[in-house]
Amino acid sequence: MARLRWERWVREHGWVVSGTYVLLAMLLAIVLSRVDRSHPIESVAVIENSAAEQLLGAIAAGMIAFTGIVFSISLVVSQFWNTAYSFRLTQWLRQTPLTAHAFGVFSATFVYALAALFVLGRHSNARLVLTELASIGLLLASVFFFLLLLYGTLRQMNLSYVLVLVGTRGRAVIDDLYGMPGEAGTEDPGMELEAATESGRIVYRGAPKVVCAVDFRALVELATAAEARIDVAVGVGDTLPDGAVIAGIFGGQVDETRVRRAFMLGDERTMEQDPKFALRLLVDVAIKALSPAINDPTTAVQALDQIEDLLRRMGQRTLDLGRLVGVRGYTRVTYPAPTWNDLLALGTDEIRMYGSDSLQVVRRLRLLLENLAETVTPERRPAVLDRLERLDAGIEAGIGAPDQADARMTDPQGLGLTRAREEPA
Repeated sequence: MARLRWERWVREHGWVVSGTYVLLAMLLAIVLSRVDRSHPIESVAVIENSAAEQLLGAIAAGMIAFTGIVFSISLVVSQFWNTAYSFRLTQWLRQTPLTAHAFGVFSATFVYALAALFVLGRHSNARLVLTELASIGLLLASVFFFLLLLYGTLRQMNLSYVLVLVGTRGRAVIDDLYGMPGEAGTEDPGMELEAATESGRIVYRGAPKVVCAVDFRALVELATAAEARIDVAVGVGDTLPDGAVIAGIFGGQVDETRVRRAFMLGDERTMEQDPKFALRLLVDVAIKALSPAINDPTTAVQALDQIEDLLRRMGQRTLDLGRLVGVRGYTRVTYPAPTWNDLLALGTDEIRMYGSDSLQVVRRLRLLLENLAETVTPERRPAVLDRLERLDAGIEAGIGAPDQADARMTDPQGLGLTRAREEPA
């Protein structure tokens, strides 16, 4: 939990990273100039001080203009992301640490060049070999980070790369939260505390915040130590308005301050404990592509490729039961947890509704649902079959009679690789 808090703080305060680079650059200039003066390197041929002044001045002036250009490019790319993907996905993509480090190196190069110019002006007769070489090194580092930033930005303008990026992060979260397929979950409901009455209530006060993560281990330890049960009223990804109940405490007295600290709140959703957010981002891309203003069903089909993989993985795993049992066998924490029906609805319902008149979308969505019906655990199959029936109803309402037979085909590409529909036995 401490790591998650630190990573979120760094993401929300990217200027601290850049500011650290600036401070290190000033410190480096001071240290190297003193080393040059106290231990001059006579064996290395360097440029004249007048030429060094011109070089440092050119680096300082050029880095300001260069940083401004890179910043302008970043704004244009962000606008492209908002138009092509979705605002939530743009926020998620902007959280990459490379941007903060790149602007930090650019700023450090500028500040170092100014500091070196100041030292060179005060000690015009000194041979500042290390100081001058370090300025060239920082300039080369700036070029390197610019190439990395440019390459990363161009990749993030590629739809396939972005969808795979979201899918990869979602798969990592699923593996972390739900384990691997075949791993048995804890189905012991735990014993209930006898005559447990509400002894406290945690209420949120302040501007709206999003529940980014919850330290469930800390809550279990608190409840076990106090012989209590903590009923969490909010789920990861929920937005808390002022006055919202975060949790209720039943049984013994629990330190409310420590309970509050177990909830990591932020301004936007994150994916650390929320695989639903990966589905949400992918669905956003798909339904935006299906809007009449864009009308790009192929993008929706590409998003369905990643959605199917995430749903397959969750459909084969033991999902959260929404309760945690302490060491003495009593239920210590309960919390809202998504069911299979919740995840299936999130991943398919909106795409089915907005794409019910698109041959590509309904054919690819049918293949997704039929594949899920074959791969998920038996108790989850009825929910999938129910979605297939709803898809058929949407086809009858949204697609003309001559094309309905084609719409009931399955196709991994939407259109182009038809597979005959197999009637269930």
